[in-house]
This record gives sequence, structure tokens and C-alpha cells, in this order.
Amino acid sequence: MNTNLYPTPNNLIAGITLKDPAETEANNMALHACENTENIIENRKKLATFFNCGLEDFVCAYQTHSSDFHKVTRADRGRGSDTMDTAIPDTDALYTFESDLLLCCFTADCVPLILYSKVAELVGVIHSGWQGTVQEITPKVLKHLIQFENCDPNDIHIIIGPAISQEKFEVDQDVCDQFRALGYAD
Repeated sequence: MNTNLYPTPNNLIAGITLKDPAETEANNMALHACENTENIIENRKKLATFFNCGLEDFVCAYQTHSSDFHKVTRADRGRGSDTMDTAIPDTDALYTFESDLLLCCFTADCVPLILYSKVAELVGVIHSGWQGTVQEITPKVLKHLIQFENCDPNDIHIIIGPAISQEKFEVDQDVCDQFRALGYAD
């Protein structure tokens, strides 16, 4: 299985699955972009085995390129793991203070972010496409964690995963204008 694992403190496991032509559907884990749902479930089961957990430990969002985020609790365990129907709706970032949950984020060209705080026992994932980036999803999540979850910003670590390169990402003028309107994105 083509997977990158990142060193983190204690019991936290952070990783990113990568395209692998030797695997079914090239190791795709996303139900919303597949040829056959059963193939994706099998790929997810292999990942669960790799992480020594079950598919019922996954928590997945129905990503819509928004700036919406969701605090995952034990009650969310298994949501979206085997069907889009149970995924957390209209959400592009998940975070939790609960253990033994596998938070999922699905990207191709978009930027995946993994965040964690050893002190707060926090873990989170952010799907940041261009729309979410323009809507400032990452600063919104961080502001929420600091203001409402009392996380110390000095203890929050962020891993930026692989995404499309600036060289390959072409946008129309209207998208370029939205980034420029942020005032810091040139």
C-alpha cells in the first residue's frame, strides 16, 4: 500500500495514501470519485488493516469545497465509512479530541492538511481546495480551536500534504481575482 506516515507524538498516527497503479482503482479512497463503490470499500478495509483498526473507526465528510468544519465525537464513529449517505454533510474539515478514530480527508488537486496538538490531544484534517482556501478554511478552523476549544496556538502543528503544483494549476481570471482580494495571496 502506497502510504506516507508522518512522525507525531505518542499515539497519534498521521498519514496520506498515495496513488498506486498496482492497487484497485489506483488506491483511490474516495467514494465520490470512483468507478465502483465496492473497490473503494476494499481499499479502505486494506487501510484499516494497515492501521490496525476497523472500517467502523473511520469518520468521513461529504466535502463540498466549503469552509465548514465539524467537531467529531464518538457518536460520529463510522459516519461515511462505507457510504456517502452517512457522511458528515457539507464539511471540509474535521477535528476531534477523541482517541481511536480515523479522520478522513479526500484530495486530488486540493491541499490536505493534518493538524494536531499533543497538549490538547487534538487531531484534525482539512480539505483545502481553491474555494475553501479563498473562504479561509484553515484560519477559520484555527481561530475556532483557539477561541472556543482553548487550544494554545503554540502547540498546534500542521502537516501540509501533497497537492497540485502552482506550475500545473491553471485558473481563470475570476479565481485569480478572488485570491488577490484576500490581500496576501499573491
